[in-house]
Amino acid sequence: MSGSKPKQTPTNGVRKAPSFDPAPSGRLAAKALKETGVAAAIIGRLAVWNWLPNVSDHAYTKDLDFAVTLADQVKLRAWAAANGLATHELQIGGFNVSSEVALTNVDFIDRCNPEWGNLGTLYEASIGAAMRAGTRLNVGGRLLSVVPTEHLLVMKLAAGRQKDEDDVKALLETTALQIEVVRQLIRAHCGPALVSRFEELLQRMGHPQAKPKYRNS
Repeated sequence: MSGSKPKQTPTNGVRKAPSFDPAPSGRLAAKALKETGVAAAIIGRLAVWNWLPNVSDHAYTKDLDFAVTLADQVKLRAWAAANGLATHELQIGGFNVSSEVALTNVDFIDRCNPEWGNLGTLYEASIGAAMRAGTRLNVGGRLLSVVPTEHLLVMKLAAGRQKDEDDVKALLETTALQIEVVRQLIRAHCGPALVSRFEELLQRMGHPQAKPKYRNS
């Protein structure tokens, strides 16, 4: 479950969900990122598929999610407006571009809404890590950056939903993660409450890198 991180290599593509083919969305996102010069990284369900390719019971998705910075939202929104694309605000911070006609559904997420937990610095750090790692996912014939596993795990843990915790457990059980990197990310971007949750989760799972019984003092 832990140890040295596996070499990051390009994937051969992503599966199609019954109600969502990510290919058109991948092409739209690639065009937006290229024409604006914005750096972004795939997160959410497609990132989980990428890092857990051998898990057979993946949940499906209806959109393609990207981490972007708050500052780059301005460029992407202007691009969408210039291309006649309707946008919809996301409560967690960011916006959606979708079209039933073009079969596209893309979320550009910055997670900078304080009411939902401001994770803007985590998202910014994750994008930078994705650019350095160089892992790409083929979506609709376009190679798009994917967030590293450690950063994806922290995003999922911070989201706090049961389905996200299930993804966290799957990542811990089936991938070689740098646990100390995960701990550093949580301390730097999420605070002590999430530190406690992560350590308790490791203990419940019997993870070999779990710390002695975590106590608040």
